[in-house]
Amino acid sequence: MGGWPTIVIKLGATADFPMIKKEILSGGIIVYPTDTLYGLGCDPANGNAVARVAELKGRSRHQPVSVAFHSYQAAKAWLDVTPAVAKEVKKLLPGPVTLILKASGAAPPSIVFNGTIGLRVPDDERVLGFLKECGPLTATSANRHGEKAPAALSELSGNIRHAVNICVDGGFARYAKPSTVIDLSSGKPQTVREGAKNG
Repeated sequence: MGGWPTIVIKLGATADFPMIKKEILSGGIIVYPTDTLYGLGCDPANGNAVARVAELKGRSRHQPVSVAFHSYQAAKAWLDVTPAVAKEVKKLLPGPVTLILKASGAAPPSIVFNGTIGLRVPDDERVLGFLKECGPLTATSANRHGEKAPAALSELSGNIRHAVNICVDGGFARYAKPSTVIDLSSGKPQTVREGAKNG
């Protein structure tokens, strides 16, 4: 892949996952596929790495950054939800949605915004397998603020690809549009942003 200074790894190349995990744990940022768009991924518990993601996007570090897990169960320690909200979450995930949920005291401060976390569990078995080995990861789209978000690695802008060491190629994203954002922090679902739909 001429012109790519980064290492490009296929999503199914599980033998390379330890290298990706090492990059993440050392504070690095990667580009990886989700079911909706390609995202900028780092260790959500590493405040410096999360701040660099915001800088790379040209956004304030105080704006919320959602987190992708391989399952709702894996995210539960960082959440403070009622049984009724948990029931709603299980209906919606996995899916092309970002759920705004109350954060627990165990959640890293770097990804808590007004006492909440944005949770993603993508609707793509390949991505879930990747997240199980290399996640959780921040899940903000891999583009500068105001620019088109990529649905394929070929759509990634030069300034983003030159800023990361590893890109994970999963082909064209299943939904190819931003996730729908639903706020469940009050206990009642409120759609904040219309986006991709299940199906």
